[in-house]
Amino acid sequence: MTGKITCGCIWLTVFLCLYLHSYAQSQVQSWGIGPVVEENIPKAEQRALQDAFSKAILQVALSHIPASSSLALVEKIQEYNTSRETQDISQYQITSRSRFFDVLQLNVDVIINDDYLKNWLQLHALTTPYEMRPAILLMISSYGPGSDETYEWWTSTGKRPYSRFENQLAEELKRRGEKVLYVEQIPRNTINPRERPLFIAASSGADLLLTGSISYTPVHDTLYETTFDVNLLDVQKERRLASWTLSRRSDFEIKDVHTLIISSALPQIQSHITQKILDLYPVVVKRHICINGISDYRTYQSMITALNAMAGISSIKIVSIQGHTICHSVEIKGSLEEMLQNLQYQQIADADIMIEGDVAYIRILKR
Repeated sequence: MTGKITCGCIWLTVFLCLYLHSYAQSQVQSWGIGPVVEENIPKAEQRALQDAFSKAILQVALSHIPASSSLALVEKIQEYNTSRETQDISQYQITSRSRFFDVLQLNVDVIINDDYLKNWLQLHALTTPYEMRPAILLMISSYGPGSDETYEWWTSTGKRPYSRFENQLAEELKRRGEKVLYVEQIPRNTINPRERPLFIAASSGADLLLTGSISYTPVHDTLYETTFDVNLLDVQKERRLASWTLSRRSDFEIKDVHTLIISSALPQIQSHITQKILDLYPVVVKRHICINGISDYRTYQSMITALNAMAGISSIKIVSIQGHTICHSVEIKGSLEEMLQNLQYQQIADADIMIEGDVAYIRILKR
């Protein structure tokens, strides 16, 4: 009996090693600076290293996205650095140190495990090229300042461009890699001012419609109350995705007021654009599953076969073996939690399942 078990374990180990894969890694040269306060060099080196790691992550991220998404990435990358810190830094080596007055500079070779980074970029739709992003049309009524009439390009006669606010918002969206439809691109004979905005948007080839109004109410002398009421609509589904109101009171130049309102509105607009992209092109993300307590090949293989048979799983690769624990990299489309619940329903073995972040732990219980 002992001989059979030993032989079985050897064959299991050999079989698993044949399929052993490593994490994807990127190597970059980076540099960072840190202030020297009260001659505390270790503290300055720690800050310089952190700065170098952040720059290295940004370098690798930029290599995985189209140029059109660069500004959006720069604005979002701090979220990634805050959540992951140094978890994805596999190895680093300081190649040189130099000091300029009270600033320490380090040159660093950094090796990054970029699996999680690639998933993060996909889940924020930063890898989606401009051509594949949803087309956005703006139909925002503009009232004032200094005008007694509401400006609407779609109800005006002749070729009328976007209003100043619409044009500024369109330019900011475009700078962040979004696909904006300009009035000049739309054949005028397709625009019927008597039709609903959704119909005009559909006729124009838009996927998303930003509609609403911006108004400028005088308060005192040059002081104005500027209010932006906005709705974001899914054109194909004829469904409202979100609506909100932003208001600012100031005596700034109109363009500066627009900048303040747009900077407040953009994060919410872009989050819904991202969700629309993920609906159009579901992302295959990489997660990890560690199976603990493996005592025989049959049970282990039954679990892997069951996972492979699930529609949402496209790939399972072994990344590490340690004792009776085998960890896998899994490419999935959908919810990892739902897939593991499905695995439990199949009752292949008594097991506890726990999910922490992007890693699931399956502990096979002894009978």
